[in-house]
Amino acid sequence: MKKAMMTGMIAMMAAAAYPCDLWFEAKDISQRIKESVRKGEMTKEEATRELEGKAREYRKLSEENPPQNRSWADDYAYVPNYVDPYYDYQSVHMLRTLIELNGKTSLPLVEEMALTSTVEDLRRGTMRLYIYTVGATDSLPFVDRLLKSPNYLAGTGSERLNVYNALRGDIEEPKERMIDVSEWIYNLRARLARPSGEKMGKICAFLLEKAQTEESIAAKVIDEMLCDYLSGYAASVQRTEAAERLSESDDERVKTYWRPVKEKIGNTPVKRRKDFRAKGELLDPKRKEK
Repeated sequence: MKKAMMTGMIAMMAAAAYPCDLWFEAKDISQRIKESVRKGEMTKEEATRELEGKAREYRKLSEENPPQNRSWADDYAYVPNYVDPYYDYQSVHMLRTLIELNGKTSLPLVEEMALTSTVEDLRRGTMRLYIYTVGATDSLPFVDRLLKSPNYLAGTGSERLNVYNALRGDIEEPKERMIDVSEWIYNLRARLARPSGEKMGKICAFLLEKAQTEESIAAKVIDEMLCDYLSGYAASVQRTEAAERLSESDDERVKTYWRPVKEKIGNTPVKRRKDFRAKGELLDPKRKEK
């Protein structure tokens, strides 16, 4: 009982020291700026300068005071932490308002933060904002730049996993709207149509190429996506090659996923395994040259 009371008192003190209003400062600034533009009290150029300045200011605060001890309810939403000012959230919110104001012309600043911020949660937020703004197909060049950048090549592959999960989240029809705890950052996805036809073909070709070189736990998500989206992939030459390579990985998580895959594919005769490098297929060199 005493322990429970003490925990409650600490939580109350923390909440008083860091009021919830601090989390929503960016939302208030955003609403004020949008209202000023609507009323003609501020030009779009003035609004753009203020929003860009605030986005950079919150980025600096986030990097000087990096998030500590955050918990995730699922892949997309934080469990509220009353002592966390959420500076990264607030930077992303400023960027989202910039996009609402100026459209895709504001994406270079979003990409800059996704590539170069020293805070993983800010990179995560800006990466998702970019993908959910333009859609999976049009974001592929951006995703390719991310995957080749130092922050996404380092570590255990968790950030690469996040990128592929964001692509998948944009492609698949959401069972629930993509929102965070305050409902003002990640709810863009529901506005975008699911890719189909030629667009889905581009996504699958991109994933096929990445599947040939991905060594981290992110290879699992690529494999799941290709099995879902690409007919014939589940028993293909390319999946066989990935399984043979990754079933011998030094990462136990990777090995645990791919060893059963290798065993299952082994039950399919070699002659029946589809080769996506064949004429007219997605990895056909002549097709890629066109």
